[in-house]
This record gives sequence, C-alpha cells and structure tokens, in this order.
Amino acid sequence: GRAVRRLGIQGRSAPRTRMSVRRCTRCERLYSDGEDGQCRYHPGQHYRLGWTCCRDPSFSAPGCRFGSHVEDLNMTRALDEVLASAQPVCPPAAPLDSA
Repeated sequence: GRAVRRLGIQGRSAPRTRMSVRRCTRCERLYSDGEDGQCRYHPGQHYRLGWTCCRDPSFSAPGCRFGSHVEDLNMTRALDEVLASAQPVCPPAAPLDSA
C-alpha cells in the first residue's frame, strides 16, 4: 500500500515482452537477441553412410556450413507462454521490525 505509493510503483503489471533467448532450427542451439554468432549446421540429411552434404560419417560431426541463425518461432511462442504463466520463485519478504 504505502510503500507502493511512496516508491511511485504503478499497480499494473509490466508489459510482456518476447523472450531474449531463441532456439535455432538449423543448429538447434539457444542464442540471445543481440548475439552475432554464426550458426554451424548440416544442410543435408544423415544416412547410414554419413551426411549427404559433406559425407562425414559421424552423426555428431560439427556442421559443415555457416550461416545466420534461423529462429524456431514455435519454440519461442512456447517459451513465451511458459514465462507468462510462471510464478515468482523468490520467497516473500520478511516483515520489517518497527523498532
């Protein structure tokens, strides 16, 4: 009540913003909004003999191409929904003694 008025805090919630973390559909890694890092990915498919793009036989081989991240919009929406419905984890503040 009084503390909220004294600090000038409005009684409405802050506007919801999109997540600052995204997931790339190419490399499947998480990246942040301001990150200029490049995506390393395989544009081909992996079959028994290896990747169709570079012929590397290992499924876990690092990508053979570099490019910009491509945002997984469905994952971003799902993360935004989780964030919007999340409850604060912090315990309630202890009352101040009026000594």
